[in-house]
Amino acid sequence: MHEDKQPWCVNFVRRDRDHWQDKPTPGAWAAPARPAPEPGRAEMLPEIDALRGLAILMVLASHVALVMPGLSAPVLALARFGQMGVQLFFVASACTPCLSWRQRRQDEPQPVQRFLARRFFRLAPLYFLGVAICAGLHYSQPGVVAAAPCTATNVLANLLFVHGFVPAAQNSIVPGGWSIGVEMAFYALFPLLIWAQAALPENAAALPVALCGAAVGLAVGLELELALNLGMQAATAGVVANNSAAYFHPLNQLPVFLIGMALFQCQGRAALPRLWLIAAFGVASLLTTALLWRNRLALAFALLPTTAGLAFVALACIASRLPLRWGEGLPARLCAVGRLSFAIYVIHVLFA
Repeated sequence: MHEDKQPWCVNFVRRDRDHWQDKPTPGAWAAPARPAPEPGRAEMLPEIDALRGLAILMVLASHVALVMPGLSAPVLALARFGQMGVQLFFVASACTPCLSWRQRRQDEPQPVQRFLARRFFRLAPLYFLGVAICAGLHYSQPGVVAAAPCTATNVLANLLFVHGFVPAAQNSIVPGGWSIGVEMAFYALFPLLIWAQAALPENAAALPVALCGAAVGLAVGLELELALNLGMQAATAGVVANNSAAYFHPLNQLPVFLIGMALFQCQGRAALPRLWLIAAFGVASLLTTALLWRNRLALAFALLPTTAGLAFVALACIASRLPLRWGEGLPARLCAVGRLSFAIYVIHVLFA
């Protein structure tokens, strides 16, 4: 489909002008061959679009279930598990800048500054619109969007994308906006992370090394989060609960991004295990995530993002090795939803 036939919002996001939009390297992902992108358009690998499409459908299911009475217990539990779609977003969001960086770092002046500018302009316009709409609803109809107070400080933290580190601002302006703060925190760290990953030997087993880094990041994050939690929630000190400030904190979600970066490096350099081993690993990670969700372990929701990320990495590996026709049928529709997933994520809270 030519660009002039695309919806205006797709054209706006996809248009590649003045190097502000990512252009991943073709063939960096281990996937079946695909046609070259149309001139003037950035290529987005279909596997990543499909992951984002699945992620937004999971998130929508979890939010719709909250306002639909009469759902059976199994259906309700499955829908609520759709909350983990956010971690699937994070896995995809970790792969995309890796693809972009691999191509641009060789010939682009000021790559760090340009990378940060591209990521900012990809997220900021639509998110700022969401902040404006939700802040307006807060003031005109208090309590409609979120129960937390809408203060100038919280709005400013969201506009500066530092709200992930400000407990009162994490989710008090745009419901679900905490994940945008986490994503922007990752992008700020990405140049340093990619430099550290590039320092690994070329023949290193990238996935195990990066997973070790994820474990270290998780351990450090837990220590800092517990200190944070002790200071702000005396009644629940030492507990990282679901949808708490400690759960939303970027340090608690950082391992998911590290695992996503490991996925990219594994796909690009290392031979993957047999498909059935990947599937078994994914099932084990998924079951571990479900068990953590159901039990009352104090740190369950500090561990849960990492186990969910591992399960989704296995899913991504399987998808990349299947001979799917990404331009036809259900895969094509899932990719189309994925390309609009950020807009859907920001706007859907007004209707869910």
